[in-house]
Amino acid sequence: MIDGLKVQFSSDELRNHLQSRVAYHRDKERLYADQVVALTAGGEQSKDASLDPIKALQNRGDSHRKRRDLFEVLVGHLVPDEIYQLSDSDLARLELISSHL
Repeated sequence: MIDGLKVQFSSDELRNHLQSRVAYHRDKERLYADQVVALTAGGEQSKDASLDPIKALQNRGDSHRKRRDLFEVLVGHLVPDEIYQLSDSDLARLELISSHL
């Protein structure tokens, strides 16, 4: 009997994907940090308000940093020459599919 839908990925396939996500999130983290620098250089200051653009950009950068950190840990702990069976929630968490389906 098969228990749910599982998709198989080799450790090499998974490593390549995770490394690409590390690079993606690193780039996004830098982008948001650069935008914070540009705003503050232009005179924008962080405010104690719900619509603080600097805080919003910092939060987005922080979110990308956390995702990058997760993917870096996973890349470093894949078992070589193994097959990983991933569920739909695994696929979404690893950004192999959209989590907004």
